[in-house]
Amino acid sequence: NDVIYTLKRYSAIISSELKTILVDEGSVTKCGEYCVDVELSRPNPQLLLLLAGRCLKVVPDGSLEDGKIPSGTGPYKIVSNGSDYFTLKKFEKYRDKIDSNIGYVFFKKMEKEEALEAFKNHKADDLFEYDLSEGELITLPGKKTRVPLLAINYVGMNVKLKPFDNKSVREAVQYATDNDKLFEDSFAHQLKIQGLIPRGLSGFSSSSDVFSYSTKDAKIKIETSKIKKPSKIDFWIREQDFDEIFVKNFSKQMEQIGLVLNVLRKPDEEFYPAYYKRKQQMFITPLYVEYPDASHILNCFRSDNEDNDILLSSKSVDQELEKLSFETNKLLRAKISSKIEKMIMSEAAVIPLYQRVAWYVHQNNIAGVDLPRLGSINMKISNYYKSAE
Repeated sequence: NDVIYTLKRYSAIISSELKTILVDEGSVTKCGEYCVDVELSRPNPQLLLLLAGRCLKVVPDGSLEDGKIPSGTGPYKIVSNGSDYFTLKKFEKYRDKIDSNIGYVFFKKMEKEEALEAFKNHKADDLFEYDLSEGELITLPGKKTRVPLLAINYVGMNVKLKPFDNKSVREAVQYATDNDKLFEDSFAHQLKIQGLIPRGLSGFSSSSDVFSYSTKDAKIKIETSKIKKPSKIDFWIREQDFDEIFVKNFSKQMEQIGLVLNVLRKPDEEFYPAYYKRKQQMFITPLYVEYPDASHILNCFRSDNEDNDILLSSKSVDQELEKLSFETNKLLRAKISSKIEKMIMSEAAVIPLYQRVAWYVHQNNIAGVDLPRLGSINMKISNYYKSAE
């Protein structure tokens, strides 16, 4: 019953992979005391990886309904939960020894500055931030660990909006982009990538032979496109992704081919309505992987995928993605993934910027929670983290 409840809850999430994998709401049925039957709409070799993933930890039947307080099986259990705080109590029957004399732990949901101050004054035990500067890191007590995330940031071009409906314009943009300078001047604290597949995933390549920086080729392509010059381009950037040096460098590179960037620096509440309506000519956006396989990122560029933000429509890409969904051999999956990545890159609508990096900062005090996407609280992990988001 717990497994059925968990799967149904997750498949109800709009962006859930299970929404397209399962046949319908009745796809998960009980067939024994320790057995469930899962009916798929089509073969999916990544299902077991998804089921074993962080976002699909099994929770008790009904435990996440409104008005109920979830309770974990880790070193602390929740005893109260409010709109801006939650309180944990030491769980004496926890199977592992708890190296802490703390009886109660109180966590207030804080803004970044408040959380940093609490950490420095030892009022918070562990802190995890996506956007700490090096200066802020140095001031924090405790051990610091740099961890690559399965996430990338890239510049996207909407292939349905002018002038990017013209492939020659997109190719000109690719040739005019000096990725090395952009990375070195703005993103050296992240990880450099050439493609869409992050390090750590099968199919990753440290080099790309699709486009190389060439002002000569860029000018040839822009002349071939026959677009009016100069052309004004709205370039949308989320507030938290904005980097002044990057914008300055990238704008100069685009000016070489007659594209004048109108930079729109927007908070999430203004960025995303336009993003989801696919009304942005050019934009920067992150792309996350929820389970350890390149297909999660590559599938975002399937013609019928609602996450296809560049509105790419390619039968050949769709066919290869379909082939990937049936393939179970790891080596062949890596080969197909690499091929799909190159095909998407050849459409010239995506400029990978970097693979995201997180810093873990932790002290010896035990804290206690992990908040996965499902909405449950896992207290088996001995660190509390809070993201900038």
